[in-house]
Amino acid sequence: MFRLFAAFGQKDTTLVEGPRVNLRMLVPRDFRVLHRWFQDIELMAFAFGLTVEDSILRKIAMEYFDDLVNFSNNAHAIVTKGGLLIGFVRFSLRKDMAPYARIGIMLGDRNYWGGGYGSEALSLSIAELFDKKGLARIELDTAQFNERAQRCFEKCGFRKTGETTEVNFLTGEVSHKVIMKLTREEFMHNMASNPS
Repeated sequence: MFRLFAAFGQKDTTLVEGPRVNLRMLVPRDFRVLHRWFQDIELMAFAFGLTVEDSILRKIAMEYFDDLVNFSNNAHAIVTKGGLLIGFVRFSLRKDMAPYARIGIMLGDRNYWGGGYGSEALSLSIAELFDKKGLARIELDTAQFNERAQRCFEKCGFRKTGETTEVNFLTGEVSHKVIMKLTREEFMHNMASNPS
C-alpha cells in the first residue's frame, strides 16, 4: 500500500509515499512557505479553532510557528508528486496507560482544499504512526465550526468522542472543540475492510 523510505543519511527525505502526496521531513526551505501561511488570519482561525482579535491570533500563530521550527522532527511536510509543499502533519507522542499520539494537520495551500489531499496525507501519517510507534490510539481536536476538517477526520476513521469548551483567560474568548479518536483496533478493522 505505502512505500517507506529511510530518511537518515539520504538526500531524499521522503518518509511515506501515497498515490498523490508524499510525506517527508520538513527541511529549512519549507519554513519560508510555512511562515507565509501562518500570516493568513482566516487559515489560522481554522487551524487553531479560534475567533479572536487578529493581533491575538497572530501572536498565537507565531508562537506555534516558532515551536514548529524548533521541534520539526515531530512534523512531516505534505508534498505533491511534483514536489510542491501544500501542508504539514504534526504529532506528539504521549503515554498514559498505553502509548498514544495527538495529531493535527494543516493544508496551507488553499488550491488543495476539498480534493482529498488532506485525508490522504492524514491516512498516510496515521498508518505510519500505528506501524512504527506501536500506539494504542490517536486523538485530535478541531473547532466545532470547522466542518470540513471533521469530514476529513471521519473519512480517515476518527469518531467523535466528546466536546469541550476552552476559555482564553487573557481575552475571555470561548472556543468550542470537537474531540475525536481512532484506536488501533478501529484502524486495523478499517484497513481490513478497505484494502487498497
